[in-house]
Amino acid sequence: MGMGQLVHLNVKISMTMSDSKNINLNQFSSKKEYPPLERTATLVKAPEDYSAVEDTKRNRSTRFRIIDEEGKSYGCSYSYLISWVYEPSTLITLTISDKVFLIEGQNLGKIDRLLLDEKVKTLRVFNPLHHKPAAKGETLIERITVS
Repeated sequence: MGMGQLVHLNVKISMTMSDSKNINLNQFSSKKEYPPLERTATLVKAPEDYSAVEDTKRNRSTRFRIIDEEGKSYGCSYSYLISWVYEPSTLITLTISDKVFLIEGQNLGKIDRLLLDEKVKTLRVFNPLHHKPAAKGETLIERITVS
């Protein structure tokens, strides 16, 4: 029994590189081109809770940003905020040194109060593809026009 294993071992050891010259590796290669992989499944994110205005809880803010329905963000500094006009409860016009933002929506009084205290951090337009509907009576920004 021990002798059979020894013979088998000697056969494996005696194999050299000269024995592999007859192997044609080209027979394993494929000239066929495969199409690129495509992503067929798309992940759909669950809608997030909507908040029209995000405020600073403690101190005044030096800057705020406005995010439109496409996700484009406009950074503004309170030092360049010239004036705003609030028309209860559906329209606010913000005049910054280089832009005018016309904000249309519902229940915009909270934004007016936070602007007065310089506590607005973010204003965000509602996008039904990304946000859950706002609760009744909450602040809702439906559209922002920039000029």
